[in-house]
Amino acid sequence: MTQSILVKPHRAGFDNSVQQSLADVSSALLADADSRVACLGTPIRPFGGKLSFVGTAVTIGSGSMAQWKSLDLSKPGQVLVIASGGRRDRAEFGAIFVELARRRGVAAIVTDGLLRDSAEIGRMNLAVFACGTHPFSPRDDTQGRIGMPEALLGVTINTGDLLVGDDDGIAVIPAAVASAVRAIVPKQHQREARLLEALETPGGLLPERIVDALAAIPIIES
Repeated sequence: MTQSILVKPHRAGFDNSVQQSLADVSSALLADADSRVACLGTPIRPFGGKLSFVGTAVTIGSGSMAQWKSLDLSKPGQVLVIASGGRRDRAEFGAIFVELARRRGVAAIVTDGLLRDSAEIGRMNLAVFACGTHPFSPRDDTQGRIGMPEALLGVTINTGDLLVGDDDGIAVIPAAVASAVRAIVPKQHQREARLLEALETPGGLLPERIVDALAAIPIIES
């Protein structure tokens, strides 16, 4: 007997202005701005023709049926987050899936698994992040699930979380703190600007707090 796909409904915890305001913010700045921001880096890397994105997560537990169902449920600006469960014997999706997601207005596809048709996906105007490639078909008999918490490389992502990705990696901002993180971003911009200004000044030095921290690092001379 075939089981139905588990789909958990979700309501976003922030308005679209938060997402829009982070469109030009780097994942690195967000990582520095707030300790509540988790990050995904290597081995996840970009494969799509578009390198940066921002969008709200729709989490998918590995299973071909759930992945295709997620396309049907997806809305513009969402990020399809596919947890592979560590599978490395086949791809999670290929170029057809990516093209259909692009047509639906999906902001990005992120998986800790593998993909195929990488050359074709590289020519598509969509951000696609994965851990590598595999030529085997992504088809399987697993139903999967949509909307449940999923772990990718040790980072738990919930449907509705805000994801910001670029060629450095992906910042994962929990929905409950997205507005608060957005409010901190200008302060982080100011801190970085002050640091650059200090370094560009003739004879400019690192801030005193950094100098003091470096001085406390023990050095063992050979």
